[in-house]
Amino acid sequence: MKKIVLSLCFVSLISLFFSCSDKEDPDGKWDDNIKLSTKSAEFSADADSITITTKGTGWWINYITVNSKTYYYDNEDADLAGLYNYSFQGDGVVVERRDTTRLFIKADANSSSTEKVITVSLEAGDYFDDVKITQAAQ
Repeated sequence: MKKIVLSLCFVSLISLFFSCSDKEDPDGKWDDNIKLSTKSAEFSADADSITITTKGTGWWINYITVNSKTYYYDNEDADLAGLYNYSFQGDGVVVERRDTTRLFIKADANSSSTEKVITVSLEAGDYFDDVKITQAAQ
């Protein structure tokens, strides 16, 4: 009986030793490696635009949402140039990754009676961040 208890204690200690880790960046918990100059902006009802800068360079656009409609960038078949030189036009919105540190967002005039919400989701490895633009109603 002592041998069984000692064996179980030994196995538990070994398991505990190997399960502990000094891993600095566990999956899904990377530090901000995009470093956006701003994460939100307010646009007037007139046509408006903003250029947002980043300190990180290895990011790409994951998806864009205009009000409740989401546009995904299918990057599974794209080469790296396609990820890093991105341009989207739709629903009166233009989103461009102009180079490694500039994201350009433009909205046409909003003639509706409800505000327009544009969300641009960015990814860099296992770090995700969003830019949210709210455009005033007419």
